[in-house]
Amino acid sequence: MGRAADLPQAKAGIKFYVDLYQANHLSPAKYIGQTELGNVGATSGGPNEDFALGKLDMYIDGPWASGTFPANAVGKSNWASFPIPSENGPNPAPVFSGGSDLAVWSGSKFKTAAWNLVQVMDSVPNSTSFANSQGFFPPYTSATQRRHLLEQPAALRLREGGHQQPDRPAQRQNWATADATDLIIPTMMKQLMKGANFDSTVAAANTKLQDVLNNGSQG
Repeated sequence: MGRAADLPQAKAGIKFYVDLYQANHLSPAKYIGQTELGNVGATSGGPNEDFALGKLDMYIDGPWASGTFPANAVGKSNWASFPIPSENGPNPAPVFSGGSDLAVWSGSKFKTAAWNLVQVMDSVPNSTSFANSQGFFPPYTSATQRRHLLEQPAALRLREGGHQQPDRPAQRQNWATADATDLIIPTMMKQLMKGANFDSTVAAANTKLQDVLNNGSQG
């Protein structure tokens, strides 16, 4: 597998994101390394809560984010959303294709029943009903055409951005380890925003990422 982060386009994207903080000062330092819910593992107190309370002008998330806002949120009539813009516009920027998986363990004693359950859960009507109840976005393109979604500005904006979706990363069977377990990319971004050397930090993270994607663990 190639060293994708060594490509000029990848480095330019990383630098642009880092410069939103370092050069353009668009985010307070307290958010460095946080998820939308705060520090990794937190369930509240992050930029989503600050936005809902009127302490932060803007942050990036999907229409499901409103489900994590505190009950005493303010200024709801003034909230609006839009797709993340591309570098040169006017189309939305490409978005990452990812999400959760439904699977059956190879050692399951009840593979047929388990797979039947997956199929029931993953059907268009059932998965869409679940997504609606949880404030998520439906997983099927056909379901994004439904009227109630198109009448929700936040959902409509996500739909527009989602159409700019590229392929999933190669070797995606190990992506969860790289992303959620080893936190390679978030750790790299946190280091860069704190002033670490750009080239060496990106190169080190890229090596770790390739090891995990190709081998399932860092060599």
